[in-house]
Amino acid sequence: MDAAATCFAETGFDATSIRAIAERAGTSPETIYAAFGTKVGVLQAWIDQAVTGDDDEIPLREREAFTALAAPDDVDGALRQFVRSGRKINERVAVPIQVARAAAPSSPELAGLLAENERRRHHDFAAAVEHLTRETQIPGGLSVERAAQLVAALGSVDLYRSLVLEAGWTSTEYDDHLVRLIAAVLGLGPSPGRRSRSRPR
Repeated sequence: MDAAATCFAETGFDATSIRAIAERAGTSPETIYAAFGTKVGVLQAWIDQAVTGDDDEIPLREREAFTALAAPDDVDGALRQFVRSGRKINERVAVPIQVARAAAPSSPELAGLLAENERRRHHDFAAAVEHLTRETQIPGGLSVERAAQLVAALGSVDLYRSLVLEAGWTSTEYDDHLVRLIAAVLGLGPSPGRRSRSRPR
């Protein structure tokens, strides 16, 4: 994966061959095909590894930053941990997602990969919002689905790239302001109004 990541980052998806990855990794193309199937499979594995940060086959939803949202003793602390985890994911996926997007217009398979990754990401954000707003009235008449779409946009790799990689925000600035924005969207502030109610879907 390190060899593939280096090749993709240096020359892009289209110009990188399985043979080039194999040569850099000191293995054979047949070994890579056996492990990943196709070059798109290699890129998907790179993205998956970037999302989790390791090789452990533990789904994102079973990791601490996510499970802490299910029954948080400290909603603000759980939200802050979730934002911090999301920012670290964005740090890792910024390059592989950029590589995939650059090649997607000429590759329906890559375009499908990106669409599926985005679908999974929105699904995860919807579950997170559902957990965080179980006891909360979402302001502005937003449904859980609409609120999740807004929170997913705030936590996107695109906003991360714009603020941190391009505008020079520090990680602390990014985390602090994202926590405030998401808390405002979901009505998670310390003020009154945190009550259970039937919410539109």
